[in-house]
Amino acid sequence: MTSRYSFAPVGASTGRPVFTGTVTLPAGTAAAPGLVFAGDVATGFYRVAPGTVGLAGALQVDSHPVWHGGNDGAGSGCDADLLDGQQGSYYQPAAPALGALAGLDTAVGLVEQTGSTLFAKRPLGTGSADAVPTLGDADARYARLSGATFGGAVRNTGQPAFLAFLSSQQLNATGDGTLCTILCDTEIFDQTNAHNPATGIFTAPVTGCYRFDCTVCLIVGATHTRAELILETSNRLHFLSQINAAAVRDATGNAVIMAGSRLVDMDAGDIAFMRVKVSNGTKGVSVFGTTASAIYTSFAGRLEC
Repeated sequence: MTSRYSFAPVGASTGRPVFTGTVTLPAGTAAAPGLVFAGDVATGFYRVAPGTVGLAGALQVDSHPVWHGGNDGAGSGCDADLLDGQQGSYYQPAAPALGALAGLDTAVGLVEQTGSTLFAKRPLGTGSADAVPTLGDADARYARLSGATFGGAVRNTGQPAFLAFLSSQQLNATGDGTLCTILCDTEIFDQTNAHNPATGIFTAPVTGCYRFDCTVCLIVGATHTRAELILETSNRLHFLSQINAAAVRDATGNAVIMAGSRLVDMDAGDIAFMRVKVSNGTKGVSVFGTTASAIYTSFAGRLEC
């Protein structure tokens, strides 16, 4: 499907036509001129995407003037350079005479929808054949868009992020210096399935900087004077908190809560998990998870950048 640029002669209305129909292109085919989102809207075609996506943009068109030859009556044949009734040139577009932008404008992006996901093609060039993206070409030049709003907030459901909690208790887990891995076995969300609730281990799907939030509730005794909360990653140990648990425990339930957060560097395939160690007593310290209305022990993380 192709489209031809139209213009109004000098002095006429400068209003531009509005395209309101539905454009459908088969996957894997090159977009025809007039069907590409353009950065310069001066060429005049607009398209509002149907449905609830809410995207709007200008369609790129090839607006090089169309010339034709005519006989000026001097007996010399078709030697008059006529451009839709205006004097022009065979070799140079007469855009200044038309008040229009001639040429092939820059393609800012071609939006393609697959299910509820939008993919936007990044710019490939200006004023050349490479400026026309290809539908269905799912390569690295596509950027995934999800949940874009006009208020500027962007929700990316493909970004690694999770929140899990301990649903019951880990009984007699530490107290004598044993290093215990906290098994947050119930996930509230895990956008990329990178956290394993059976092992308590998060595996980084991509290289980047990740932030982890760790909270643990311990039931301790009078001799458990040293408690440590640790975030362990493939690269190093991160000590998030160290307290005298016996001194700060709840007077009636013997409970103490420790929490910490850390921004860490991870390569794709690196792991991270939450651990706790309580010392100077017997192995009688339990990790308390939840009640009917509250979460006490949790592990969360997300990719920051």
